Amino acid sequence: MNGEAAAHVCVVGYGTVGTLHTRLLTGLGHRVDVVERDPAVTPPAGVRRWRTVEDVPADGVDVWLVCTPTEDHLRTLARVLAVDPAARVVLEKPACRTSEIDRMTALLAAHPGLRIAVMDQYRHSAVIKRLTALLRVLAPGEPVRRIRVAFSKDRRLDVRRGRFVDRDHGVFGYEWHHMLAVLGSLLPPAHYDAYMIRPPAPGELRCVFDDQFVISAAVEESWAGPVRVEMFSTVVGDPAADGADLRAPAWTAGHPLAHGGRQRLVRVETDSAHVTVELEPVGRGADGPLPRNVHRITARTAAGRVERSHVTEFLMSDALRRLVEQLCSGRADAPDLRSLHRIALLSSCALRGGQLSEVVGPPTA
Repeated sequence: MNGEAAAHVCVVGYGTVGTLHTRLLTGLGHRVDVVERDPAVTPPAGVRRWRTVEDVPADGVDVWLVCTPTEDHLRTLARVLAVDPAARVVLEKPACRTSEIDRMTALLAAHPGLRIAVMDQYRHSAVIKRLTALLRVLAPGEPVRRIRVAFSKDRRLDVRRGRFVDRDHGVFGYEWHHMLAVLGSLLPPAHYDAYMIRPPAPGELRCVFDDQFVISAAVEESWAGPVRVEMFSTVVGDPAADGADLRAPAWTAGHPLAHGGRQRLVRVETDSAHVTVELEPVGRGADGPLPRNVHRITARTAAGRVERSHVTEFLMSDALRRLVEQLCSGRADAPDLRSLHRIALLSSCALRGGQLSEVVGPPTA
């Protein structure tokens, strides 16, 4: 089939994420089946439900979409490959638990006909590309000095309702995958590669520890080559509100929070300008409330020039369209599992307590 044709997609796992993806895929014109054991679950009209992966006629499936809980990803993928050894698969992020990376790598190597992609709506985002294009206009020829990324949400209510708690990595297991994807889309490949394997030095990583979330908030101030990198995330709102000795970075103030304390911000800075993207802010800003799928860009120069603009981009729907087309055409690259290694590295460093002194300059190696 060609990239423009409708595909037959089988969504494995019909929870919150699986339900969302089913709605988006049907909206894109694809034929969708779901696999869900719970007999009380009723998919929408026109969507066929199967009890197990083994019940699905695999020869009619173009793409499998794995939306089971993370701890079941590897097992689910193995079951899909048992019935369809040359499957085309989209895995929800993260691809697997970090303790399973070696097993995942071995499973991929054992199935050379497999084509697999990890769901990522930010790596190729049009709004992030608009940010970099605007910075080139405002500060032509100036190198990027700093990249800041802050993805936050208060997940305490979700957890009380039974949602997943990542007790392996705490806060790093939630939004950090997306944050790394954004960072990778902004940095030159060599700088990103170096950053991903470089352990944080003392003072570069500060965390808040929590009985429920293990690590409930973290800020990393590190280096990617000559570029200063700041990454911040919390799953409990502003940690300082609960008395923690860590607060949301000052540059995030003034940007409205959406429902549940959700905030996704990206800022890139040169010597004379910086551009900030608010990804789907929804909340009221200086230009009023924005609907879903609209992203706000604010550009400022040292001379006081301020420009605001908006980009409409259906991030998840566009990512699903792109990944399904790539898989059906055989163009999907091998999945990049380095984000899992990075998250394991950061959580391990945090839990060892290695974050004390100030960092005064870029590393020399």
